[in-house]
Amino acid sequence: MGTRPVVIGLAGGIGSGKSLVASMFAEAGCIVSDSDAEARAALERPEVRERLREWWGEGVLGEGGRADRARVATVVFRDPGERRRLEGLIHPVVREARRGVV
Repeated sequence: MGTRPVVIGLAGGIGSGKSLVASMFAEAGCIVSDSDAEARAALERPEVRERLREWWGEGVLGEGGRADRARVATVVFRDPGERRRLEGLIHPVVREARRGVV
């Protein structure tokens, strides 16, 4: 039986130093999984973009059919139900990406 890796979650507000601490962990040889980056990448997946278009219309897509994060934010920050729906779409993608790291 192998040992499970220690998992440390970094949380904090904007500008609180999460990225700096993550880079320090990486420099020390730790595996770093950036959930924010994975969530941004998930928005670029064709099936996710299509679902966003189905839910909220063409207006949430920008140049080249890419998800316009500012427009998506407008939708989800004005309606908690829509935020939960987006999280239900994105979080499983992020979890799967995280599983592939370790």
